[in-house]
Amino acid sequence: MPTNNSIDIGTGSSSQVLTSNGTGVAPTFQGISATGAFDSVNVQVFTSSGTYTPTSGMKYCVIECVGGGGAGGGGASTGPTTVASGGGGGGGGYSRGFFSSATIGASQTVTIGSGGTAGTVGNNAGNAGTTTSVGSLITATAGGGGAGSPASTVSIVNGAGGGNGSGGSFSCYGTTGFPGISFYSSVTGDVQ
Repeated sequence: MPTNNSIDIGTGSSSQVLTSNGTGVAPTFQGISATGAFDSVNVQVFTSSGTYTPTSGMKYCVIECVGGGGAGGGGASTGPTTVASGGGGGGGGYSRGFFSSATIGASQTVTIGSGGTAGTVGNNAGNAGTTTSVGSLITATAGGGGAGSPASTVSIVNGAGGGNGSGGSFSCYGTTGFPGISFYSSVTGDVQ
């Protein structure tokens, strides 16, 4: 005849989790704080530079950084039969990392990268953005500024390269800016 080996461990109460007490020992319900489990998740978003100070009891944090994007270039002034283009600015790099409270320490300086300023008319390149970082732990560099072009019947300008991330467990490049392309057709008199 089969035997019933079940153990009554109770139902626990609010804010408790069923926790192992080791091999061969019945589990019991324990308060979350006693198990070392996470009992809350806090999110801090920085839109300007400042200081990251961990909340009390922080165990680990996930940090994400995006570098400032570069700006497009400015083409030269054109006449009735000439054209000019500006290449697009590159996107900022991205990095994501997982850090312990011991690595973070009491605080970390946060630097938020800004976007570049557009190139002015006159065959002037756009400015690159600036880098975003959290201390020396994690960084996302900026996208480059797009080039301008002189006046001509054909204008083809490449876009600038994107930034990159470093220091995290996952990093990637920002997108390359779109090229600027325009031309004047002496046959139709159109600017494309």
